[in-house]
Amino acid sequence: MTEPKNLVIDASIILRAVLNDIPEQAEKVNFLLHQAEAGSVVLLIPEPVLSDVVYVLSGLKIPKNEIAGTIRAWLNLPGIVPLGINAEVVHTSLDLFVDKNIKWSDALIVARMFEWGYTDIYTFDRHFDRIPGIHRIEELIST
Repeated sequence: MTEPKNLVIDASIILRAVLNDIPEQAEKVNFLLHQAEAGSVVLLIPEPVLSDVVYVLSGLKIPKNEIAGTIRAWLNLPGIVPLGINAEVVHTSLDLFVDKNIKWSDALIVARMFEWGYTDIYTFDRHFDRIPGIHRIEELIST
């Protein structure tokens, strides 16, 4: 049996399928997804692509829980693999994005902090106070 071909995809691939705003491109994406399901290709989603998808869908005023559901659905498809980020980190980020109602980039920062074992963040953004296990610092630190 031949090894599946690894293909890196960008945000436009996910967005065409989700939005179906350019039907002929959405059709191509659906064919690509069938190939992934059949095991002939593995579709790799780089971390920045997730950010792009969240950014575009947020700009379209799609609710956060629907955006999170879309990304989760893509990551659960056969032949889809996150690239440069652990799937658990993505799911933690999605939980924080929805449950704590914070920006995607901040949710990703916190999920990475958890992954790397950090608890302190120096920031003026008070929404970090809503996240158990994270200690927000904004005072001057004496050396």
